[in-house]
Amino acid sequence: MLSTRLLFFLSAVMVFIVAIYNHRRRKGRLPPGPPGNFDESVPYFCKRLDTIAKEYGPVFSIRCSRKLRIVIASYNAAVDIMQKHGADLDGRPRVISADILSGAISSLSRALQSYLHHSVDEFRPLHYKHATTFILDILKDPENHMGHANRFTASLTLSMAYGKVAPTTFSDPDVLEIGRCLQNLLSSLRLGSYVVNAFPILKFLPIPEVKTLERHHKDELALFNRNLDVVHKQLNLAKSGISRDEAAYLTGTMLEGGSDTTASALSFMIMAAACFPTQVARVQEQIDLVVRRNRVPRFEDEENLPLVTAFYQESQRWRPVGPAGFSHRATKDIIWNGLVIPSGTTVVANHWSVLHDPDVFPDPESFSLDRWLNDQGKLKTDVKMHGFGFGRRVCPGRALAESSLFINMALLCWAFRISEDPSAPIDREGFTEGLVAHPVPFKVIFEPRVDDLEQLLVSDGC
Repeated sequence: MLSTRLLFFLSAVMVFIVAIYNHRRRKGRLPPGPPGNFDESVPYFCKRLDTIAKEYGPVFSIRCSRKLRIVIASYNAAVDIMQKHGADLDGRPRVISADILSGAISSLSRALQSYLHHSVDEFRPLHYKHATTFILDILKDPENHMGHANRFTASLTLSMAYGKVAPTTFSDPDVLEIGRCLQNLLSSLRLGSYVVNAFPILKFLPIPEVKTLERHHKDELALFNRNLDVVHKQLNLAKSGISRDEAAYLTGTMLEGGSDTTASALSFMIMAAACFPTQVARVQEQIDLVVRRNRVPRFEDEENLPLVTAFYQESQRWRPVGPAGFSHRATKDIIWNGLVIPSGTTVVANHWSVLHDPDVFPDPESFSLDRWLNDQGKLKTDVKMHGFGFGRRVCPGRALAESSLFINMALLCWAFRISEDPSAPIDREGFTEGLVAHPVPFKVIFEPRVDDLEQLLVSDGC
């Protein structure tokens, strides 16, 4: 009797599997891809994916940690799939280690995005104040420009989240603690870094790595809660239905995400300015025409300074901060050109391939502001810089990051002539890669181009 029931059950399962297989075969086939399991921790993983795309096409399959992943590796395919099917890709792949670290508080990204989107104008005075301080820091200590970029972003995000101004990156305890929390977060998101991600049942056992993640969660929550009362009214928590711990992570996410990515983008922007002086000269010519040199550029000048925006967009295209992209999860089957992306599959747009697609960006390793400008010298509307992600999973702090990049680029070009140090050529290919990429340390010469630069900055912004 038991064997008959078992046989019936197995037969039913096989019928179900065959039905699903035939259904998907009628609709399409899985994207092709190379055999084997891929280690995403290898150096320049984004470039490895780009090489695979040249053999298998703009949409292909790989396996990371034995799990299927669909990679999008061209601009048009990314727009077709990641943008047009954004509602079908708004899921987030579950990473057990990250759930433990965050206390499984992972549903707040839309609340954060809404809050930050409506706060862009409100935060602009803070951007301006910290940006002018950034320029003064470079004026006084140009060799430590990357450290100043970190201090700028940490101070800005602490000010936005908690109304606090951090004096220096290296001495403020909260800034140091944010850095440690960020490294813990990035580590938890690497799929091969924790055994519990491969065997989720282990999260219920008192194994050392689970205990470590729980301890990190406790420390992180204490940090985020420390000054939460300062922004309690700003976030309107009483009416939002968000718990205190969730609110702590809401602001904490802003701290962690904003501090790292914007600092990296600023450093890549300075690298580009030193490597491509003729493009910077075009920006400076426009700034001198609009702003002149007897006052400091402001956000009110943005509409008349399209070359500033074009420069930071080209910088992010040339060296994207998240080169291998960010993971989405398909919530339903997606069909593209006869290929099927099954529901439940992890999907990622390889930003390096998308933003170096020669069909959209000819000679992608060259640096050209004209990629972003129309014949009238205005910003194009038909080509977008997708370095912040796609669809509903776009970076929630995108608008704030763009504000930071605009005002800092305008101030840098207005204040300095920026060039490579002849004794220490910049390694243009050198960047550390993880979820967020950073340039390897490089030297730059900053030569003031404005008389009474310090006096103008102090009187206007600081």
